[in-house]
Amino acid sequence: TIERKENHINAIFSPLVTKIANNELTATKAGTDILRELNEHNRRFAEKIDFNMGLHVGDLISALEQGRLKYTSTGNTILLARKMADFSHGQLLISEEARKKVARELRATKIGDISGIGIFNVSGITDIEANKSKLADLLKRTNLT
Repeated sequence: TIERKENHINAIFSPLVTKIANNELTATKAGTDILRELNEHNRRFAEKIDFNMGLHVGDLISALEQGRLKYTSTGNTILLARKMADFSHGQLLISEEARKKVARELRATKIGDISGIGIFNVSGITDIEANKSKLADLLKRTNLT
């Protein structure tokens, strides 16, 4: 679900909508795709898009009503994502809690803290399937399988 609130655009990856239990990697991939497209736009065109992105995980009280997701944030879920977005400039930032859930697939560097929570700049997603294939090929060539 995507909605505009004030000067923020929130994308909520809820299992009610995505039908996926853990949406952290899906949200991170979407964020990196958006980051790539925005950077490409800014590289190609004189009129630049000024943007910031923050990704955090947390609990929401949610329900589908007439096909639309209705939700209320519990704790600081939405607030921290917004603070991260305000903290960044042209980056995709991810909270420490979200990073832990996708650590194997993520390349990220810690850049600071907000409200005592570690904040990381996402530099890319690792292709796990390609790495598995390379490992299988290496094991096959070294006769370890």
